[in-house]
Amino acid sequence: MRRWVWFLLLISLVFGSARVYAQTTPPAAALTAVDTNNFPEIRAYVSVTDSAGQHIPGLSAAAFTLIENSAPATQLSVMEADLGAQVVFVLDSDAAFKPRNAAGVTRLDFLKEAINQFTQTMTDGDDVTVIAPEATLIAHTRSAQPVLDALARYDSTFEGSASQADLLSIGLNFAGDATPRPGMRRVLVVAANGLEANVPLEDLVARAQLAQIQIHTVYVGSAEGLELPGTANLRKLAAETGGQSVSLENANSLSPIFNVILGQRQQYQLTYRSALVETGQHALNVRVQLPDGSSLSTAAFNFPLRVEPPLITLPTLPAILDVGTLANFSLPVQITFPDGHPRNVREAQLLVNGQPVDIQQTSTLTELIWPLGNYTESLTYTVQARVTDELGLTAETQPVEVFVNAPALAVTASTTAAPTSPEAPMALIIGSALLVAAVLIGGGAFWWWRMRPTYSLPPELTSPTRPIRQKARTGASTIPPKPRDIGDTIPVKTPLPPKRHKTLPKMQLPHLRGPKALGKACLEIVESGGGGAPREDVQIFERPVKLGRDSALAEIVFEDKSVSRLHARIAEVEPGVFRIYDEGSTSGTWVNFAQINGEGQTLKSGDVINLGRVQLKFKLNTQTEN
Repeated sequence: MRRWVWFLLLISLVFGSARVYAQTTPPAAALTAVDTNNFPEIRAYVSVTDSAGQHIPGLSAAAFTLIENSAPATQLSVMEADLGAQVVFVLDSDAAFKPRNAAGVTRLDFLKEAINQFTQTMTDGDDVTVIAPEATLIAHTRSAQPVLDALARYDSTFEGSASQADLLSIGLNFAGDATPRPGMRRVLVVAANGLEANVPLEDLVARAQLAQIQIHTVYVGSAEGLELPGTANLRKLAAETGGQSVSLENANSLSPIFNVILGQRQQYQLTYRSALVETGQHALNVRVQLPDGSSLSTAAFNFPLRVEPPLITLPTLPAILDVGTLANFSLPVQITFPDGHPRNVREAQLLVNGQPVDIQQTSTLTELIWPLGNYTESLTYTVQARVTDELGLTAETQPVEVFVNAPALAVTASTTAAPTSPEAPMALIIGSALLVAAVLIGGGAFWWWRMRPTYSLPPELTSPTRPIRQKARTGASTIPPKPRDIGDTIPVKTPLPPKRHKTLPKMQLPHLRGPKALGKACLEIVESGGGGAPREDVQIFERPVKLGRDSALAEIVFEDKSVSRLHARIAEVEPGVFRIYDEGSTSGTWVNFAQINGEGQTLKSGDVINLGRVQLKFKLNTQTEN
């Protein structure tokens, strides 16, 4: 059914009478998104279109070269994917939308019918929003029926918008919201009688180009107004954002725009294993080789990435390990990734006194083993674990001291014969051999001593001598003293027991809640958007604060789709002087309704800050102002 609808749209494009102002452009390649949710596996989405803006199909992996921070990526896989599109319709319905034709059909009715035809071609993943001056008719719906119902209920007052700039800014905010799928093209279709001279055309174009939003325009009015300056502004807005501009004559007039949107749903998904090992901003570039031999290059796509070493945790170890009861001691291991990107483990080690005793190379590590069978001396050892992930990032636990109680080797006397161990026969043989050798050596020495020659001595040298008599001292005892007990003369060394330390529980007094601390400045929540941010003022102290939608990246969080994951940063650059910086957000950071540049802007008390649909007011606290 959808193929027939598109066939009819193409027929109307060829034979219809609508005037189309399309820019002839050469083939182009663009990086539309980088998905790092499964890092170190990264997916990059590339749109490759011909001069008519249509998808170029059938390119193989060999046609793509991906450069990551100036280094070619390896093991690149490529596939075509239907990602859908995020489309926002802005209907600035003023008096020019009201006239009826001979059949009584208004120009607004033609636009409603055209949008109804587009909804019949919606695929799974498409996202549609319709905005009018009176209200937002439908926002971020992914099915056709809600759009049909909203258009059926819409009854315009034909007064137009009070400010075309505000209406287009709202449309850009919706188009720049996070897409249901990474890589979806963002499209804004503007239907108006022209753009007023006070519309900041250059600012709108810059916002659209930064968020990669393609703007198509539809002129609604009489033929006499086609050459007016307001109509020329419509065509310029489309031309500078890569879109088409058409003139509304019937419901089929928007077919050229819808044909381009249909072609952009198809993109190439490039998947590779990243080698990034540092936190920060990184860049991707892609070169594409076309079948005709020509090549295309994308602009650099910058994306933030947080990369940190893994964290390894050991359980609480006992203070003493008894080797007599344990041959191996198992240590359960827990490995986590603080950066939120789980990945493979290359190697894990258990270190005792700095030396590895267990090395495991597995991605499913659950425990490390400490062998204790060879310990023969009771000592204190330091134990720690080390892990290295697939990126080469290494982490270690803090050293922990454990006393190993080894069995004593001293021989103790016993009246009971010990059972013979398997090594006893060998020991008996060695002991017997040593005994025989000692007997042979001793016998040889005795034989040599008996066989030595003898000599006769003179009689005066052989006569017996008289003993020397010494007179005992008076009063001296002739009884020799009693020897001391043998146990007192032989020192006995016994191992000292290990020192045991007891840790008393920590005592903590209850905290007394004092008055809430005031920072040097604060942010008043004027409009919290759809996410429901805190209603009380947000205090800003000396350290910089980050604002965004993702609590993992920002301290001040607004859960609204118009706010980027990491949107802006406020820092005190001098005492009492604060400056706001944009962190590469999709919709930009606005101060007093003017977008700030890359150098940031100094804030004054009372300045109004816009982050998408979220509005804040910056205020210096009394202490600072005084």
